[in-house]
Amino acid sequence: MASSQYLDFGVPWPPVPASSSGSFETFALDGSGDRVAWTFTPEEAHTITELAAPVGSRTGTPPTYRISLQLVDTTTGNPDGTVLGGGSPASATFTPPADATWNNTVQWIALANSFTVTRGTVYAIVIDYSSGTIDASNFTTINNGHTNVGARAGNIIAQQYNGATWSKRNIAPVYGYRTASRSYGWPLQTFFTTAFSSDTTSGNGGDERGMKFTLPAGWGATFKVRGIRWIGNMSAAAKTITATLYSGTTALQDVTIDSDTAQGTGNYMTYTAMFDEATLETLNFGDAYYVAVKPNETASNLGIYGLSLAAAQDRICFGLMLNSVWAFRTDSGAWDESVTTRAPLMWLILDDITEPAGGGGTTGIAALVGGGMVGR
Repeated sequence: MASSQYLDFGVPWPPVPASSSGSFETFALDGSGDRVAWTFTPEEAHTITELAAPVGSRTGTPPTYRISLQLVDTTTGNPDGTVLGGGSPASATFTPPADATWNNTVQWIALANSFTVTRGTVYAIVIDYSSGTIDASNFTTINNGHTNVGARAGNIIAQQYNGATWSKRNIAPVYGYRTASRSYGWPLQTFFTTAFSSDTTSGNGGDERGMKFTLPAGWGATFKVRGIRWIGNMSAAAKTITATLYSGTTALQDVTIDSDTAQGTGNYMTYTAMFDEATLETLNFGDAYYVAVKPNETASNLGIYGLSLAAAQDRICFGLMLNSVWAFRTDSGAWDESVTTRAPLMWLILDDITEPAGGGGTTGIAALVGGGMVGR
């Protein structure tokens, strides 16, 4: 059995808001020369079929816009202005509705022609004007990035073009692309917040909230969970909460935290719960488990925060989120996992990990930990 060195596992990139929910930086595409772009380098030779358009809001009757894949001029770092694909362009047009239904949503736009990108090449997703009336009374804004997260992206860049010059933005870029099988990028719609107490029975929550998670079967044989961390807030003094690890509805480990020992006066705080059992449960890769927190008093207003996404498959872009899902229940009832477009900002602190039986050729997280590649 290999020590995990108390690996924090499943932390999303980029870090979540530093002090409050912050806001999106928007750019108004209200002139025919305006553009927004996001530059990125793909992990492999993806065949891209859809691109994300993070819509802010609309004014009047928006025109038709074009979204496309372009190369990046390595001298300037800006999109080169030529849509890839030649006679089969990797682009599509879209027309936001003249109402609020697209406001603050990520719209996935199917390309007229898919395009296979090359690992190591820098590309740009570009949105610009296509046709129709565009002016100060008829336009759409784009949420091209978030303004209040920790370490911003250094070479996945959001850019704006005002008709004359490009400017690179100091924000966390909101962008995305899809293949036939998965999503990539950081296609955030909004951050969600919850506040609940021991008597909460409604909403996407009830009185116990957290996540269902599964560590992929091929990554190892068994593992243990030393604790959990989550982003949220905790109420004033004299309140307690219990953090629990479950198999189904059977509690395996738990620990109680007194809010007197925590900071609860601000939003977007990071909390840690270390399980205090002398012997930690041995868990199996490939099996599903739950971790959740529960207030023990009324008026507790415990908070867990997370990400709201356009589609369930977009969870894969955030930490271990495709293998985890928002889960909640009321009064120790059955777990509800139906809200699949929420990704809770909660992650695991792993303990001992064992590699798959048979030895040799160990892959995945067990190989990393056992080989000393992961540490704190």
